Amino acid sequence: MSKRRAKRRGGTLSVSIIVIAFLVVMVVQVVQLKQKESTYAAQKAELEKQYTKESERADAVSYTHLRAHETGRNLVCRLLLEKKKKKKRKKARRPSS
Repeated sequence: MSKRRAKRRGGTLSVSIIVIAFLVVMVVQVVQLKQKESTYAAQKAELEKQYTKESERADAVSYTHLRAHETGRNLVCRLLLEKKKKKKRKKARRPSS
Protein backbone atom coordinates (compact mmCIF):
# COMPACT_ATOMS: atom_id res chain seq x y z
CA MET A 1 0.00 0.00 0.00
CA SER A 2 2.82 2.41 0.60
CA LYS A 3 3.87 2.10 -3.05
CA ARG A 4 0.39 3.14 -4.15
CA ARG A 5 0.44 6.14 -1.87
CA ALA A 6 3.86 7.13 -3.18
CA LYS A 7 2.56 6.94 -6.76
CA ARG A 8 -0.47 9.07 -5.84
CA ARG A 9 1.71 11.66 -4.16
CA GLY A 10 4.02 11.73 -7.17
CA GLY A 11 1.06 12.18 -9.53
CA THR A 12 -0.49 14.85 -7.33
CA LEU A 13 2.83 16.64 -7.11
CA SER A 14 3.22 16.57 -10.91
CA VAL A 15 -0.28 18.00 -11.41
CA SER A 16 0.40 20.69 -8.81
CA ILE A 17 3.62 21.71 -10.53
CA ILE A 18 1.84 21.89 -13.91
CA VAL A 19 -0.97 24.02 -12.44
CA ILE A 20 1.50 26.39 -10.77
CA ALA A 21 3.51 26.72 -13.99
CA PHE A 22 0.30 27.45 -15.92
CA LEU A 23 -0.71 30.11 -13.39
CA VAL A 24 2.72 31.76 -13.59
CA VAL A 25 2.48 31.92 -17.39
CA MET A 26 -1.01 33.40 -17.19
CA VAL A 27 0.09 36.06 -14.70
CA VAL A 28 3.00 37.05 -16.94
CA GLN A 29 0.64 37.35 -19.92
CA VAL A 30 -1.82 39.48 -17.96
CA VAL A 31 0.98 41.82 -16.87
CA GLN A 32 2.20 42.15 -20.46
CA LEU A 33 -1.32 42.88 -21.70
CA LYS A 34 -1.79 45.60 -19.09
CA GLN A 35 1.51 47.20 -20.15
CA LYS A 36 0.44 47.14 -23.80
CA GLU A 37 -2.95 48.56 -22.86
CA SER A 38 -1.37 51.49 -21.06
CA THR A 39 0.97 52.09 -24.00
CA TYR A 40 -1.95 52.05 -26.45
CA ALA A 41 -3.94 54.41 -24.23
CA ALA A 42 -1.03 56.88 -24.21
CA GLN A 43 -0.69 56.60 -28.00
CA LYS A 44 -4.43 57.12 -28.44
CA ALA A 45 -4.36 60.24 -26.28
CA GLU A 46 -1.44 61.63 -28.30
CA LEU A 47 -3.18 60.92 -31.59
CA GLU A 48 -6.35 62.60 -30.36
CA LYS A 49 -4.34 65.71 -29.44
CA GLN A 50 -2.74 65.74 -32.90
CA TYR A 51 -6.14 65.27 -34.55
CA THR A 52 -7.61 68.15 -32.58
CA LYS A 53 -4.72 70.43 -33.58
CA GLU A 54 -5.02 69.43 -37.24
CA SER A 55 -8.79 69.84 -37.34
CA GLU A 56 -8.52 73.31 -35.78
CA ARG A 57 -6.12 74.54 -38.43
CA ALA A 58 -7.79 72.83 -41.38
CA ASP A 59 -9.04 75.37 -43.91
CA ALA A 60 -10.80 75.02 -47.22
CA VAL A 61 -8.46 74.66 -50.19
CA SER A 62 -8.96 75.68 -53.77
CA TYR A 63 -9.68 73.33 -56.66
CA THR A 64 -6.31 74.28 -58.17
CA HIS A 65 -4.56 73.27 -54.96
CA LEU A 66 -6.32 69.90 -54.98
CA ARG A 67 -5.34 69.30 -58.60
CA ALA A 68 -1.72 70.03 -57.72
CA HIS A 69 -1.76 66.94 -55.49
CA GLU A 70 -3.43 64.63 -58.00
CA THR A 71 -1.93 61.23 -58.59
CA GLY A 72 -1.48 59.77 -62.05
CA ARG A 73 -4.45 57.42 -61.70
CA ASN A 74 -6.76 60.19 -60.50
CA LEU A 75 -5.59 62.46 -63.32
CA VAL A 76 -6.41 59.86 -65.97
CA CYS A 77 -9.86 59.24 -64.48
CA ARG A 78 -10.61 62.95 -64.33
CA LEU A 79 -9.47 63.52 -67.91
CA LEU A 80 -11.60 60.63 -69.17
CA LEU A 81 -14.65 62.01 -67.36
CA GLU A 82 -14.06 65.48 -68.82
CA LYS A 83 -13.73 63.96 -72.30
CA LYS A 84 -17.01 62.11 -71.83
CA LYS A 85 -18.74 65.34 -70.74
CA LYS A 86 -17.43 67.17 -73.81
CA LYS A 87 -18.85 64.46 -76.10
CA LYS A 88 -22.25 64.76 -74.43
CA ARG A 89 -22.19 68.55 -74.84
CA LYS A 90 -21.33 68.29 -78.55
CA LYS A 91 -24.21 65.86 -79.10
CA ALA A 92 -26.58 68.14 -77.27
CA ARG A 93 -25.50 71.19 -79.34
CA ARG A 94 -25.97 69.48 -82.73
CA PRO A 95 -29.26 70.41 -84.32
CA SER A 96 -31.29 67.35 -85.22
CA SER A 97 -32.14 67.02 -88.89
